[in-house]
Amino acid sequence: MPPASSSPLTGVRTTTSETVRLPAVPSPLDSMVNRGHLQAKGSHRVIEAASDLLRLNHQQLGALYASASVGDPPTGRGSGTALMLPGTRLAPLLAWLTRKFAWQGKVFNGDSKELGNLVTPFGIRAIGATVYVGPRLRDGSESIILDYSKKSLVARFVRDEIRELNPGVYLGYAYSFGIPWVVFALDFNRELT
Repeated sequence: MPPASSSPLTGVRTTTSETVRLPAVPSPLDSMVNRGHLQAKGSHRVIEAASDLLRLNHQQLGALYASASVGDPPTGRGSGTALMLPGTRLAPLLAWLTRKFAWQGKVFNGDSKELGNLVTPFGIRAIGATVYVGPRLRDGSESIILDYSKKSLVARFVRDEIRELNPGVYLGYAYSFGIPWVVFALDFNRELT
């Protein structure tokens, strides 16, 4: 076998016939999740409200979603928070603008397994979806699916997937044509304002 060399900058060990990646160093996020600081339904509930999610970045939100249980489909009115540019200084402003002018949340009817979105500055209930537990697009694991394909002409190519982080607090991903395009949260513990 040819002699091996290792680059101190990339951590990649190479030979003339193969490239072997050395194990990655755990990120600070991994240790935070393992210690329970970003744990869904854990004993250290840092995420008690949807607004707490604004300070997390996309990677942290993804790890939190992956660690969350599916939970039961929600019932009632959930206050929505759009998580655009999460973890940045702009996230709270974008969430406020979205809530004020475009989307305030969702209303779930548990009996019929349907929902409506609260849209426009007036909170008009529109854009319906069917609610069920099913496989996630990204990895096939279970999530609560909000399927707009049969209930909405406007959003028939949209699908949301949510999981419960803590009682009454859900994290979700909205997909359009199978591509994730926005992260959002629903909080059933606070009043819609």
